[in-house]
Amino acid sequence: MLRSILGEISVPMSVLREARARRDRVLAIARNHPSARARYSAGSVAYGTANSPLEDADGGIKINRRLADMREFGPDAPGGGLGPTELMQHYGGYVVERLRDGNYPGATVDITGKRAVKFSFHAPVDIDELGEQIDPYVDFIIGLARVDAPGLWIPNRQLACGWDIADPEHHLEVMNHRPTLNLRSHRAHVIRLAKRAIKRDEKSGGGAALCSWNVSALALELVRDTELALPEALAAFFAGASADIARRLTPDPSPAVDPIQLPEGVSREAAAQRLGEMAAHAQEAAEATSTPGVRIAYAKLYGPEITAIREREARIADRRAAAGVSLAPVVSAFHKPTRSHGA
Repeated sequence: MLRSILGEISVPMSVLREARARRDRVLAIARNHPSARARYSAGSVAYGTANSPLEDADGGIKINRRLADMREFGPDAPGGGLGPTELMQHYGGYVVERLRDGNYPGATVDITGKRAVKFSFHAPVDIDELGEQIDPYVDFIIGLARVDAPGLWIPNRQLACGWDIADPEHHLEVMNHRPTLNLRSHRAHVIRLAKRAIKRDEKSGGGAALCSWNVSALALELVRDTELALPEALAAFFAGASADIARRLTPDPSPAVDPIQLPEGVSREAAAQRLGEMAAHAQEAAEATSTPGVRIAYAKLYGPEITAIREREARIADRRAAAGVSLAPVVSAFHKPTRSHGA
């Protein structure tokens, strides 16, 4: 059932390819600017943990602060340093002009965000035979290498100094290159399932228990056993996350970055309670001995997905019955043992 849910929430390959292409185009243009030193990718598209509907792809550049014009930016610059607004305005105009000259003549830019310059493309991608469309945008974040310290200064216009600490390169390293492919794949499945359950819980009332990056950071610590089948791994993750949040904010995987804050208005006690409830539902499903029992339990976490799966099964069964074909393949497909490694 969890494999079916993963399929239900997966991003169509056409959308994923286009989102990556848009991100890479933005980063390539920005990297060609004389002040750019390097580029980086970030977020769920880069980590392989994106769910549908996919709204955006994230990435940015590092500025060469050795250039005379760039030495004035950042809180550790001489004299206190300049905020990010001027850089965001400049790079927004520089990139969008070149996007319009290329494959995206309708591209627009929004520089009013707290952290990111947002590039919209106004070129929807068809994702199914019904003509449903999606138009992923790119969140572009300018980074300044910190003086004598790891990580980057990135914009945060809600702070007086205008900058915050991040370490996107370290995040990409721990998510995509450590430790083994099997564990990374297994962990990505748990992260995607946990993110969707948290999103469903958010829509039922109140704020999200955790932000997306908090889920990933907890999974780096809690998901370590590729021999644990996916239902048990998901239940163990929620239980471990509940216990961890109850005692502290989650440390960021990078030692340069402060602990990860909970969504606005959500206390550690409330987050821990809701994660504990999700753990109970996931454990109920893991212990169920029949397909109906599994569905009843998982419907508490993935109601719309379970409904969509049932409706699809019914359509397949109707077509098979009309053609005089046995229903056995449809039924047996949902009794296969869950593999304990990623795919």
